[in-house]
Amino acid sequence: APPALLAVGALDWSLFSGMEVALFLAVWAAALSAALDLVGEAGKKTDRPPAGPRVVRALAPWRLGIWGALLVATRPEGATSIAVLGLFVALCTYRQTGWQKALIALLRAGVPAVTLLALQAIANRIFTGETSANGAIVKLSLFNPYLTTQQKIDEYRFLLDYVVDRVTQRHF
Repeated sequence: APPALLAVGALDWSLFSGMEVALFLAVWAAALSAALDLVGEAGKKTDRPPAGPRVVRALAPWRLGIWGALLVATRPEGATSIAVLGLFVALCTYRQTGWQKALIALLRAGVPAVTLLALQAIANRIFTGETSANGAIVKLSLFNPYLTTQQKIDEYRFLLDYVVDRVTQRHF
């Protein structure tokens, strides 16, 4: 699998471009691993008491939340990945133990990332007067004060078509 994965030109360029993509991918993989571990734990049904000290077992579900916060610290748009992973864990937990533990699992997965995003927005507001990061304001058409709503939608469609075409026709 690794050679096949590294044979994708778009991914290779991203990983070796000097941007934070490699770090983001590593943190994302750790978050996925934490989610899969939680789902595996939710699926186990035994009569034996769980191994390990009680404190360690109680902190284990927060691992996905901590990785989620690190993912959001690397790239704020990582919040969507944590939302999906949190919902995945919550759904699997719901099927095994009910909605109360599923809600707890969802909160433990999401609260650290949401807290970090809120702190970043507050810091941005204090230091720049905007809640969004300066990089997002400069790069994203959504924040361009000179474009109308329709122009923003048209630019989004153009860029989406461009990216899909470029990735599917050239890189894959």
